[in-house]
Amino acid sequence: MSLSAFHCPPPIRYRRPLIARDYARRDLAIELFDRGEYVQAITETFAHAMPEVVARTPFVLPMSFAQGSSRFDVRLDGDELVLTTVLAELNPGANATALLRFALSRMAGTGQIYQPRLKDQVVRIEFREQLRHLHPLKLLEVLMKLPAEASGQDQWLAEEFQVARPASAALTPLTEAEAQAAVAFWHRHWSDMEILHNEVRRRRSVRMLDFAGSLASNLTRLVLPLNGSVRIELDEFADEIADREESVSKRDAAMARLVRAMQGVDDTRLLASLGHGEYAINPLREGSPSMIHSLYGPGERMQAVHDHRANGRLLEAGLELLSYGTYLLATCSWAEPVEQAIAALLASAHEKPIREVLDSLLVSAESIAEEYGKHGVSASAEADTPAETMP
Repeated sequence: MSLSAFHCPPPIRYRRPLIARDYARRDLAIELFDRGEYVQAITETFAHAMPEVVARTPFVLPMSFAQGSSRFDVRLDGDELVLTTVLAELNPGANATALLRFALSRMAGTGQIYQPRLKDQVVRIEFREQLRHLHPLKLLEVLMKLPAEASGQDQWLAEEFQVARPASAALTPLTEAEAQAAVAFWHRHWSDMEILHNEVRRRRSVRMLDFAGSLASNLTRLVLPLNGSVRIELDEFADEIADREESVSKRDAAMARLVRAMQGVDDTRLLASLGHGEYAINPLREGSPSMIHSLYGPGERMQAVHDHRANGRLLEAGLELLSYGTYLLATCSWAEPVEQAIAALLASAHEKPIREVLDSLLVSAESIAEEYGKHGVSASAEADTPAETMP
């Protein structure tokens, strides 16, 4: 049995509008730091990192902000800046020994700019630095890494070690209609991925394995606001499948385990892992014209798609075009016209026979590259990097 159509429903996950970061404020922060105006430099750095929050509320220390399921506190402690979040509280039923072992072995590290701390039965991740040593670029690195790591770990820690999360940020539950759509997508998607993986094995195509793994993970991230242990499990399998330093047999086995593991997630666990979060710092990077150009513009990738089509390998051609689209939307924020164009490409393939829509998909992809690629919608030079993680 071969896959004859792709299931690409509209996202349930709330899409964030792109508010581009103001790099002039980052540069001003560096100038202020060099002049010794440390608090003002911190203010400008936060304004650059979280423009939506600062636009609503003036930045004043101390402050707190939500990042997914985590809540962060920022304050001055003498001549130091402290950024901290509560990961877990050790209650009587918690597996405290295992949690602390995990924190020391997986979350702590020599030379790491932030570390886990245990005080009064509460495990926190803390960053602390003297103001005169806190260069804006170092603070930006912390703001890009620490909230993402904490919001990706806290729910999993609660599930794995039975700990409390007293300072967590609340996620907005799905509506009844969203929950029904999420469950329907989950079952259909992983059934399709099982069929697709069987086709990969039948054709013995390493390239097809790359794209099947990409579509399996990125379409899930695009459609669902997935959190907790299910999200971590998905990400770990996806990383293993994409690791080209591993043998093909191990990567193929990882794909099989991913499909089995996700099919084994029951509806109750799935729904408990879903929720819409508030993000002070955009968890997606800013998309750039060069990313679109590298995937849909003239070059080896699109030539491979045309070769597949010419040789009758329609499934591979459609798979690659849709994998690129889901990658762009799942990992990046875009200006509204760009996002709508890529979303329309995916929607045009939803539940339609591949042989009937492939030509229109090719036209749409090339049109997107022409309009929004290298010379299309502008983006900052700092974000102008190719999609190097795609096959």
